[in-house]
Amino acid sequence: MTSGPEYVRKELENDFMFIDRGHLKDDHDFRKIVTKVMETDRKSTVSEEDIKRFKQNYEIYKDFNEATLVHALLPIMMTEQFTAQNVDAEGHGEGDFKERSFMDEGVVYTVDHLFQSRYCLPHRNMNVPGFNSPEALKSLFDPKPHLTTPKPDFVYGLRKDKLPSQPPDIMRSNAIDQLLNIAPIREVFFVWENKSGGGNLMKCGNDALKDTSALVYARRQIYEFLSRPSSPGIDKDTYIYAAINDNKRIEFYVAYAWLPNDLSCVEFCMDRIGGENFAINELTDNRTILPCLRKPLHNIIEWGSVTRIPKLIKFYDQLWRVGRELSDKALKEAKEKKAETSMSKKKQKTSH
Repeated sequence: MTSGPEYVRKELENDFMFIDRGHLKDDHDFRKIVTKVMETDRKSTVSEEDIKRFKQNYEIYKDFNEATLVHALLPIMMTEQFTAQNVDAEGHGEGDFKERSFMDEGVVYTVDHLFQSRYCLPHRNMNVPGFNSPEALKSLFDPKPHLTTPKPDFVYGLRKDKLPSQPPDIMRSNAIDQLLNIAPIREVFFVWENKSGGGNLMKCGNDALKDTSALVYARRQIYEFLSRPSSPGIDKDTYIYAAINDNKRIEFYVAYAWLPNDLSCVEFCMDRIGGENFAINELTDNRTILPCLRKPLHNIIEWGSVTRIPKLIKFYDQLWRVGRELSDKALKEAKEKKAETSMSKKKQKTSH
């Protein structure tokens, strides 16, 4: 069978995309950082009314399609109000916790929105010189049913006005614009794929793997533009979070890029984190289910919209600085060429 989830999983691995590859187990420091979202307690309150609504909605919608189930449960699991500390220039929390909202922190999301192109996915020939031309990509992608355009159920990122904007004196780069906006919202930090009771959780994982791999691959390409040196192991500047679910369980993952010692290729990985998979159908009668779910979800929101903002500001400052250097170089070359053309014309006139 050339279209089932097992076949797709193997083909994704052939294109350097892996689920539970195991690199996370080998990097204890990084694992400690990313699993904080599962372990850090929050001040998010869960009311009796929330618990009642969650149980009622689950019983009503558990056998409906995935979109209906998630739309019924998600607003209760992940409210748009959350608490967070302010952060210093290094992203470390300081001071008292305060109430925040998606609107205040610039959190936005898309639902069932196609990424810009299926060619945004990593592929087995991505390190072959000259293979990123449209013709070469078409010849590779078109016969491959697993390399379809990512279309995540939910993607969470940031509004553009919450990030440093491109200065007007810098020439725009279409390539960089596309890499920044493949989702199409900026700085995606969380992807959620879901299936209904009759859905296949392995297919759900495959979809999330494609979504996150495209986003991590895009960031890697921007770092190449910035001439950032690579080093072996997990690329700690590229990670984002993901979740998958059916009507019985939710699994949380972290997605990242990994390089071998010889830096010969990049693997795009999505590893399960926290050691907890939430069995929704077993816990709806337990009042702790909602705090258990809201804790990692709000921790991810806080990380994506508050904690990492200082790092993103540095990233965009570097991006625009390099863009200005290239713009100045292009302007200088244009002036020199214009001067040469003018001088050549003068010589032609004098020779006549």
